[in-house]
Amino acid sequence: MLRAYRTICTWIYRIMIAVCIMLVIIMIVASGLQVFSRYVLNSTFSWTDECARYCFLWFNLIGSGCLVKSRGHAIVDLFSGRLKGNAKRVYNLAIHLLIFYMGIILAKYGVALCKVTMRQTSTALKLPIGLVYGALPILGILILIYEVEAIWCIFAGYSDGKGEI
Repeated sequence: MLRAYRTICTWIYRIMIAVCIMLVIIMIVASGLQVFSRYVLNSTFSWTDECARYCFLWFNLIGSGCLVKSRGHAIVDLFSGRLKGNAKRVYNLAIHLLIFYMGIILAKYGVALCKVTMRQTSTALKLPIGLVYGALPILGILILIYEVEAIWCIFAGYSDGKGEI
């Protein structure tokens, strides 16, 4: 069962990496169009700056979720290097439960923020601002999915939550 869940998490991770790559490409194209139109055409497109900004926001938040999966986020390793056995498992479990709680907060209040701002529109693209803020609950859900995997691995006997002994 854990193996199947980990496979699903890996596929979600790969899809999110592909989304991040597309967002970076869109951001680069929009920024390039902005520079081209400003210096070559002596006129700017009204939407390119806003598009690049929203792509940057989504890239950062979705990329943060991917970092949770790959354990690439910043950590403070003052205690865990000195701990052994069950103490290390309890410590890692506490850390993952705190990260899980942050995922709940991001998902819950991200959805609330999206609902409140859905009627507002962006200046140039005329997108609902709630869609722009939609990256927050997605980040929260990604954190929840990946932290369930990490916590499950700890309960399965892996001390670090990565599925490696």
